[in-house]
Amino acid sequence: MPGISRRLTTLVAGVSLLGAAGVLTWTGSADLDAAVATDTATSYRLTSVNIEDSTLTLAWNGEAEKYRVRIGTNLDKPLLDTTTSDPIASLNELSERTSRSGTLRYQIDNISDSDTTKVLGGTLTLPPDAVSDLKIEDLASNGLKLTWAKAANVTHYDVIFRKKKDSEPFAIHRISGEKSAFTINTLEPGTSARIQVRAVRQGVVGELSTPLEFTTPAAFSEFAVGAWNVCSESCSGYGSRSQAMATKVQESKMDIMTLQEAGGQRVGRVTNAAFSGGERGFVRATGGSKTRYIFYRDELFDQLEGGNFSVGHGRTVTWARLKDLKTDQAFIVASVHLVPGKNKKKDQARGSQASSLVSGINRINPANDPVILAGDFNTGSHRGGDRVMSRLANAGYSDSVRIAKLTEGAAMNTYNRNRVNPPRSGDYVDHIFVSAGLTVPLWRQYTHTHGGKVLTDHNMIAAKIRLTPSDVKEIKEQSRSVLLPTTSVRETTNVEPRP
Repeated sequence: MPGISRRLTTLVAGVSLLGAAGVLTWTGSADLDAAVATDTATSYRLTSVNIEDSTLTLAWNGEAEKYRVRIGTNLDKPLLDTTTSDPIASLNELSERTSRSGTLRYQIDNISDSDTTKVLGGTLTLPPDAVSDLKIEDLASNGLKLTWAKAANVTHYDVIFRKKKDSEPFAIHRISGEKSAFTINTLEPGTSARIQVRAVRQGVVGELSTPLEFTTPAAFSEFAVGAWNVCSESCSGYGSRSQAMATKVQESKMDIMTLQEAGGQRVGRVTNAAFSGGERGFVRATGGSKTRYIFYRDELFDQLEGGNFSVGHGRTVTWARLKDLKTDQAFIVASVHLVPGKNKKKDQARGSQASSLVSGINRINPANDPVILAGDFNTGSHRGGDRVMSRLANAGYSDSVRIAKLTEGAAMNTYNRNRVNPPRSGDYVDHIFVSAGLTVPLWRQYTHTHGGKVLTDHNMIAAKIRLTPSDVKEIKEQSRSVLLPTTSVRETTNVEPRP
């Protein structure tokens, strides 16, 4: 057995203590040597069985001056046949072919000038091979399915869960060795753990497999989405303002940030440089236009795809499909900026853009993933002529400020007119809309200033979004198992002697 690590059974006061603590096999001295009890003095007994570096060593207690020791699958043709004056002997030829059944016979004889007497004998159960090719075939919010390569001549497998590398196991499942697979459906959503498997042969445990780490998808996820018209080109001093605004975004603990009026060819690079990175680790979503950006934290989300589409009247919408890493749920976030103005022509343009926005999102969203529309819509419930609000509502979108469980700063107008203290009529032209299924625990408006002045003519708004998977995947089956005491795992493995 190449690469066998130290495996030890110690026999104390005629009793063999096998397995790890909590999983004990006890063999009395009378049972151990029952086959030779009539010929054996009571003082003869095995004291240890040890395997290390492919060497099997037996030690025993006895009174003879010389012993003959034989170990092998067949004692007529033993692998070891030696004489020794010390009560210890070693077989240095262990290999995978030593015993296909996982057992070896042993016999110890007392040699004297006049006679040879059998004093000890029986069978050694060798530890099984280590489990290999461990794979997580399926992972769901409530459990997983695990498979591995079947080990030879095993009676059971132990599936062991730990929170961290060196922590005590929180569960040990012993299953039958008939199948090299295990399914569990009792894990909590969001469980992060390490899993290992070891083979068991007649109570003798093998080495632990290489561990696998996993996290079951969470039942829901919460993250902060912001929207801010930064007025990069129409307002002066953007070079200094951009960095100050990016700092405010970091301090406000945003997870996804949408920007409007973020700069075209002239200052687009300034925006990207200012808002990328930082303590939040923002990366810019790919595929968007240069005047509307989306930044997200890649430790929380993966971008699956992205791009932009026209909504008419010279405006485009930047969008990104992200996957929430806690729940594995995909969703779409879009940065929107509709045309400004209060006359009838502008109202008609915004109404048309709202319809195009809905159809554009539907076109890129055949899976009907949740959607977040954030940005400067240049309209609100106080303006009914453009019908933007009603068209979004008819398409299943809700204004986050209206459905939030808690709001902060909701009395202020989001268009601040470059005032530190903007009008307080609740006139929102900036919005974060959410599709059905998304909930909003908190909506907040910020009055970010720098040097006593507002940083742009719009206040930043943000919504905490709760995302619940639309199709929660669950494991239905559960393998039959016996839960062992969680103190029964050791890195050592044992060898069992039997009469």
